[in-house]
Amino acid sequence: MKKNLKKALSLILAIVMVFSLAVPSFAATKDDVKQYSRFTMIGDSVASGFGLQNVVENGTYNHFYRNDQSFPDQIATAVGIERGSANYHPLTCASVRVIDFLYMMDKAPEGYDFEVASKFLGSSIQRKIDAVMTKEDPTGAIDYGDIDNTMRADVTESLTNSDLIGIELGFNDVFWYPASITLEYANEVDGDIAKILVKFLSLIFDGCVQFVKYYPVMLEEIRKVNPDADIFLVGMYNPATNITINEGDKFAVGKLFNIVTGTLNLLTRLWAIKYDCTYVDVTDLEPDIAGLNLMEALNGGLDFRDGGWDAHPSLEGHNLITKQILRKLPEKK
Repeated sequence: MKKNLKKALSLILAIVMVFSLAVPSFAATKDDVKQYSRFTMIGDSVASGFGLQNVVENGTYNHFYRNDQSFPDQIATAVGIERGSANYHPLTCASVRVIDFLYMMDKAPEGYDFEVASKFLGSSIQRKIDAVMTKEDPTGAIDYGDIDNTMRADVTESLTNSDLIGIELGFNDVFWYPASITLEYANEVDGDIAKILVKFLSLIFDGCVQFVKYYPVMLEEIRKVNPDADIFLVGMYNPATNITINEGDKFAVGKLFNIVTGTLNLLTRLWAIKYDCTYVDVTDLEPDIAGLNLMEALNGGLDFRDGGWDAHPSLEGHNLITKQILRKLPEKK
C-alpha cells in the first residue's frame, strides 16, 4: 500500500514537472508587466491585508476594499489600475472559505447552511456578504470608505468582465476554522492536550477534504463565466511553522503541517494546469512571529497581533507575494 502510494505521488510530481516546463515563464516586473483593464481579487484576510493598517501610513483594513499596500493593491497598481479607478474589484473578506465563496457565487454546495457558516464567519461579515450579494446595504454593513480607494463589489459582474483574476483561499478551510473549533473544544475537555490535538488534526483532515473537493469546482464555475481571463492562484504557506508544544522545545511541531500545505499546493498546481491558470508559490512566507507556545496559546486563546501569534503576512510578506505574482504574469508586448 505504502509502495503504491509512493509511486502515485512520484507520478503526480513528474506530471507537474513536465507540464510546468511547457508553461511559459514570464518573469515580469512592476515596470514591464502586462497592463489589464479590470482586475478582480478573490481572497480572505490575507488578501485583504489584515494587520497592515498598523504598519502602513494611512493604512486601511476593510472587507471588500482596496487596502493600502496589500499585495492585490500593489498588483492592481502594477497592471495599470491606479487608486481611484473602479476597475479593481476586491472580493476579499476575512474568514471566507472556498465553500463560502461558492455561496457568494450562488453556487453553494448541497447542504451548505449559511446560518451555520455565519457562526464561524461572524454576524458582521454575514451582513457584509449579504450586502454584496444583494447589492443592497440598508444597514450600512460595509464601510466602502473613500470612493477613490474602493468600489462596490459585484460578484457576477466582476468575474465576468475582468481580464485578470486572482484567487487566494484555503487558509480558513484548512487551519483557521479547525483552530477556532478546537479552541472551543479545549474548554470542554479542560485542556487535555491529547484530546485537543486529535480533535485539531481530525478537523484539519476534514478541511483538506473540503478544500480538495470544492476548490476545482470554484475554478470550473469561474471559467464558465469567463473563459478568457488570465487567472493566478496563490498557493498556501504554513502559518504554524514556528509553533512548539512547550517553551524551549528545539523542534517546532508546526513544521509538520508542511505536509499539508505541500500536498494541497501540489494539487493546486494540477488544477492550475487543468483550468488554464497560473500557480504562484508563496511557501517562503512565514508568519510574523518568532514562535508560539501551544499550551499557553490554548489557555489564552489564539489572538492575532496583540496575542502574539499572527498568521498573516507582514508588509515584507505582501511585497514578496507581489513579486512572486509579477514573475508569473506576462510582460508588456
